[in-house]
Amino acid sequence: MVQSGDVVADPKAVVHSRIHRTSQAIPGIPYLWGGSSSFGYDCSGFTQMLMRSRGINMPRDADKQAAWTGVIPVDRKALQPGDLLFFGSSAKAITHTGMYIGNGQFIHDSTKGHSRSTDRSA
Repeated sequence: MVQSGDVVADPKAVVHSRIHRTSQAIPGIPYLWGGSSSFGYDCSGFTQMLMRSRGINMPRDADKQAAWTGVIPVDRKALQPGDLLFFGSSAKAITHTGMYIGNGQFIHDSTKGHSRSTDRSA
């Protein structure tokens, strides 16, 4: 049985400025392995929080997020702001995640904190 609170019929549209504002609204919150709260975030906790701010609940860990049925593969050239990015040695060995924010850039959380990175290979 699915509870109504587990389903989003009309998720909020992804707006680059909203993603950026949400991600920047938590300055000073440290990187925390396994973190998913105001005590600290890791990469997957950070993307989970960004998606939750749009009304979408997804799994906690990067590898589980990548395998989640709510994820649809997208060609790199078709990326849109709000698309999730997954990193690892293969599709079966995902170790990091972030969110595409447009213009060849993505935002993620790492031991260096919330950061914006440029994907020069896009």
